[in-house]
Amino acid sequence: MKRLFIALFSIVLLVSFSSVVSAKTIAVVDLEKAMHNCIAGKKAKKEIEKLVEAKKVVIDRKVNRLQQLARELRNSKLSKKLKDKKALSYQEKAKELERYKADAADEVRTKERELSTKVINDLIEVIKKYATAHKIDAVFETHQGLIYWNDALDITQSIIKMYDAQYLKSKK
Repeated sequence: MKRLFIALFSIVLLVSFSSVVSAKTIAVVDLEKAMHNCIAGKKAKKEIEKLVEAKKVVIDRKVNRLQQLARELRNSKLSKKLKDKKALSYQEKAKELERYKADAADEVRTKERELSTKVINDLIEVIKKYATAHKIDAVFETHQGLIYWNDALDITQSIIKMYDAQYLKSKK
């Protein structure tokens, strides 16, 4: 009787333990890498670079105008009244330049956040589809506190390919 009880207890423990262990399949993904290497991420990066370049052109023009005003102020042949007028104009333009730089930086950050959020959200949806199709129980993002993983678990490249295919299909 004691042997039967020990055998039954062992079987229950074994079944309980094996159902907990064998049902778990995990994978990792590097969302940052996926975002920077997928087509939509590269397109977003180019869009941000274009915006930054456009803002730099305007800033350069404003800086050139300030430099021109500074040269005019150094001209000793100007009357005091004209010098005062140009000095006031210089101060106004300098303040305007600083406001523009701050506004431009805010606009770039906002656009970057908007585009990044869109790509990340799309990637997460692809990850969910991939995990369901491949019977993966959990996917960890590599930069969110994961200490160790087997590189064989990294599905980043597969996610990029699947997302790019979906992205290109949606653009047709």
